[in-house]
Amino acid sequence: MNPVPRKRKRISIVCNICKARKVRCDRNTPCNSCIRHRTAHLCAYTDLDNSPSKEESEEKSPKTPENFSNAPTVYLAPITAAKVLSGFEGFESVVGVNPLNSPSEKISFFSDYSSMSYDPDTQEEMNHGPFSWHSIVRVDPALADVWNFILNNKPTKKVKVPSVYTRGIPKDAPLQVLDKIRKHSEQRFDPANAKLRSQNIPLGLTFKDPFRNKTEASYEERLLAILPPKNILWSHIDRFFHYIYPFYPFLDEQHFRLNVERILGPPDYSLTAIRSLNIDGRIDLTIIGILCIVLRMSYLSLISNDPSENTDVIKRGISGIDNKDSQLLQSPIGIEFVDFSRFCLNQYQVSNRASLGVVQLVVYMRIYMEAAPEDPDGPGRDSHQVNNGILLQLAYSIGLNREPDKMMDTLNNPKLNNVRRKLWMFVSHRDYTNSIKFGTPFTSSAYFSDTKFPFLDLTNSNSVSDSIVEQSIQPLERLMPLIKDVLKSILFMNEDTSIAEFINNLNQLEVYLFENYGTMRTFHEAFHETDAKSLVQSLKLQYYVPLQIFILSCYFRLFLLYESQKLTHLAFFYLKKMLVIMCTENITYITTMLEKPHPYYRHAYQFAMNPHLEYFMHKCVGFYAAIISRLGYQIVEMPENDYKLRHLKVLMRSLSRCCKVCLLGIHKINHRYCYAWRIGTTFTYIIRVLASEGYYKRHFNKNTELVVPKLQFSEEQFVDLIKIAQVPIKNIDLSLFEVYWRTVADLIKLGQNDSKDGPNSTLFNPLNSKIVFGGEPENISDLGVGSGESHFPIPTDEFSSENYFPNFDFQSSLTDVMGTFFEGPESYFDSFISIPRNQVVDDYGLGGRLP
Repeated sequence: MNPVPRKRKRISIVCNICKARKVRCDRNTPCNSCIRHRTAHLCAYTDLDNSPSKEESEEKSPKTPENFSNAPTVYLAPITAAKVLSGFEGFESVVGVNPLNSPSEKISFFSDYSSMSYDPDTQEEMNHGPFSWHSIVRVDPALADVWNFILNNKPTKKVKVPSVYTRGIPKDAPLQVLDKIRKHSEQRFDPANAKLRSQNIPLGLTFKDPFRNKTEASYEERLLAILPPKNILWSHIDRFFHYIYPFYPFLDEQHFRLNVERILGPPDYSLTAIRSLNIDGRIDLTIIGILCIVLRMSYLSLISNDPSENTDVIKRGISGIDNKDSQLLQSPIGIEFVDFSRFCLNQYQVSNRASLGVVQLVVYMRIYMEAAPEDPDGPGRDSHQVNNGILLQLAYSIGLNREPDKMMDTLNNPKLNNVRRKLWMFVSHRDYTNSIKFGTPFTSSAYFSDTKFPFLDLTNSNSVSDSIVEQSIQPLERLMPLIKDVLKSILFMNEDTSIAEFINNLNQLEVYLFENYGTMRTFHEAFHETDAKSLVQSLKLQYYVPLQIFILSCYFRLFLLYESQKLTHLAFFYLKKMLVIMCTENITYITTMLEKPHPYYRHAYQFAMNPHLEYFMHKCVGFYAAIISRLGYQIVEMPENDYKLRHLKVLMRSLSRCCKVCLLGIHKINHRYCYAWRIGTTFTYIIRVLASEGYYKRHFNKNTELVVPKLQFSEEQFVDLIKIAQVPIKNIDLSLFEVYWRTVADLIKLGQNDSKDGPNSTLFNPLNSKIVFGGEPENISDLGVGSGESHFPIPTDEFSSENYFPNFDFQSSLTDVMGTFFEGPESYFDSFISIPRNQVVDDYGLGGRLP
């Protein structure tokens, strides 16, 4: 028997970087492609053992460069290689570069924690996927420690608020936030007196329905009672298709306008009330339901993130200048319109009927709820997974998964066929978005659909802006299969995930996202321009942000894995890459988009993008908090003469300030969104707690159930992280944060109990504790390494000045009206209620995953 010939060892024909990017390589060392992309320090060629012979390769595939670029890319990272990889300076040089320890290693996204939460009061149960905030807290011992502390330090007494905020509300009634908004609206808001004073209801949170409690009123009476005058109604319809439609292009303008005209009469821009309706059948209720949401969205898109700008608009209207926007702003389209839209939708749920109009109504209701200012749970809530399942079944029931051109006997309207394709694209994309946000199984499948991706021709345009819209959604056609590939390697529960397969799919997604969407810097540049290319780029942001959060969550899980395995070189790589994405590629540019109106889309851009940017900043603060907690424990246990101590303190201070930059962004919109007020106030308190020695030293006097790991990095690595963390804070005036610290300090004082009995008798006050990094250098330049001088001077001990925290006076100090809906400090601890204390710590005991 002849021995099997030994296959020769050969060198890869492309370097690792070119292979990840799927580009040609000239095989030089370094290659020209790496030199051009500034990745020469990463250019390397991997020896391939047991590669197929030339003859075998020719038999299996033709000789084309694409065959090599389609091969899986796996980066093995022994310590020496990892040190080279960790030396990258910018994000561009590591796009599609993600090392792993071994091609055979696996990771579990489900089996090492409990994904269920249970509320003993309401008996509600919720299953959370691996990328929900609940699960991130459960898998990271540092964040679990924070939540455990918060749950043990909640306020111990109810707050007594002035009767003006509780008049008409039954004592101890379990009112939801929306119910409180309705009560306050009825008591406080007078449309005839729309001065924007602090004691009035915030713009966009009004509720006024004269027939709400009159069950005998017909739906025609209810609708006519809330509809605005004709000039207001038609102006909002015009505004919707000019400013908002490009973000949510799921109506045909001509078809919609004709139906509204049939029901309400022809366009009329006079100050005349609508007195009659022409409703032919139940199907017209879908048009009315969509109209209510169109009016509501258009009204919200008038409101600026800057309250003073809203005041100026109204003042100009009173003075007879720029009266149109002022007139619209003073004619509230409140929450009652959404209520009536739900009523219209419920008529179809009762009759169990579906149509294209019903699906459009559900889609716009879903879009609205993700941007609703009255929703205290915000865009991060898991309940959207239920809505998406209903939406998908509706889409299947009316055949959105079938290509309309194959059904020409019934589907013969090119414009409505284009709407059908766009709706199916939306439903499929939101299915994947739901999965990457929460890790829930996706339920749409290419196997069950032959619908073409939306395209534009001479016959099917739905609005004048469709050419811009079509270009903005085209990258989704190739993006969605890449998202699906990553999800398939994660969401199978019965077996662990191969990290090599997972990273290979993640590489492809990362490269495509970078090449077709860019970074936040790209969006920031486009934000200031109004040419067609810039407008297309601006519309893409809503698809980019959820994927960035997902990718960060993946890196965080890899960081936790390699940290627990003591593979410091790999843990450092993923932590550094996370910080680069957050600090240098995103947060630095978000502020402008929150502060300024878009030069073309105006405040409609803020309406569409605020929820995405708000959610991104929320997740970033959480990731920062996880690292700050590690640093805090490490610092308080470290000897004073340790040479690393000063570096750790500067890094901790820098990350705390990065949190403040994010929270400043969230607080900019806390007058508009219940979610922003809730999250901004909660994390303002948490970040202040994490800067306090008392938080970390509490463990020294008791047996802890959690062990927070330390960052075992070298001095050079800590300096590297400091340089990255200094970027977002160089040109930000953090003294603006003073007012938010003051509000939190007031709430702390309000929540303190006069009784000193028991460990939990008083809400933890971090102002009574020393600052962990107090008295240390402000930035890296003071350490004598590199540069990092801050443009704005910041007090040495920025938290301790008592001048920032005057004596508490509820009516004069707590001026933000959003706070009155929550009525005291116990409210912002509701953010943690979904995870009972025993569920936070049950994975980290002696039998847990960490020592």
